[in-house]
Amino acid sequence: MTVPSPTEHFQDSIRRILNPRVRQHFKDVPLDDLSKDRGHLKLACLHQDKDSIVLTVGRLLFFILLKLEQLASLVAASLGGGVEDGLKDQYVIRANNLPRVTINFSQSAASVPKGTYPVPAEVSFRLVEFVKFKKLGEQGNVPSEAELLSIANRIRNEFNDFSFVKGDELYIYKSSLDGFFGSQCYANNQAEAEKLFKRLCRVTQKTYRPEFLTKSQQPAKGSNTRPTGSVQTYNGTKSEPRWRPRVRVNFANAVCDVGLMMPVVLVDASGLLANPLLKVS
Repeated sequence: MTVPSPTEHFQDSIRRILNPRVRQHFKDVPLDDLSKDRGHLKLACLHQDKDSIVLTVGRLLFFILLKLEQLASLVAASLGGGVEDGLKDQYVIRANNLPRVTINFSQSAASVPKGTYPVPAEVSFRLVEFVKFKKLGEQGNVPSEAELLSIANRIRNEFNDFSFVKGDELYIYKSSLDGFFGSQCYANNQAEAEKLFKRLCRVTQKTYRPEFLTKSQQPAKGSNTRPTGSVQTYNGTKSEPRWRPRVRVNFANAVCDVGLMMPVVLVDASGLLANPLLKVS
C-alpha cells in the first residue's frame, strides 16, 4: 500500500470524516441553496478536492468555530441562556429568561494594596418589558438598539461617578414583576445597599420598595481587608487571601445579555470594552 503524503492524508481524512459531519449539521439546507446564510455556511465548510491545504485548514477552523458557538449557546441555556428546541441556530429569549443587564464595579487602581488586585462587584436585573419572545430578528423579542441606548443613557445618568462600599454583608432585592429576581450585592451596611438598589430602580423606572430588600444571614467570620498572615505556596509563601474585603468600588461598565454569544456593552467607563453604546470618562 502506497503511503500518501501528510498533506494528502490530512485532506483525505477531512473529506471522509469531516464532510459527513458538515452535511449532517446543515442537513436542512441543500448544497446549492445560497438564498440563506446557512447555505453559504455549508458551502464554506465543505472540503473540495481542488482545495489547497490552506483553504482546507480554513474550512476546518471555520466549522469548529460554528460548533463552539453552538456549544456556548447550549451552555448558556443550562445557565439561563436559552435555545428554543426545533429552531436551528436561532437564539431566543424565553419568558423566564429575559434580557439581563449586569452593572460592574471595580476598586480604583490607586487604592489597591501592593501585591493584590482590584476588588470587583456586580449587580444585575432583568428587562421585564421583553417578556414575549420570538425568533431572533423578529420584532418584539429583544431590545432594539434604540431601546438599549435609552437604557444605557439611564445607567450613565445614575451610575457615572457612582461608588459604594462593598463589604461582607449580603443584601438581596427581590421584586420579580420589576425585574429583580433576587438581585444580590455585597455591601458594607444596609445604607450602602439601599443607595445602590434605589439607583437601579430608577434605571428600571420602578419604585423602590424597602420591604423588598433583605439581608442574608451574617457570615460566621467578618471581613478581612488587609490580612497579616501568610500561607505556604509551591515556591514560597504569600499573603493570606482577603475575604469579602471592605473597599470602595466605582462604576466600571454595564452590559446586556440578549441571548447572543457576547453581551451588548451598554456603557463603559473603564475604556477596556469594545464597541460600547456609550462611553464615559
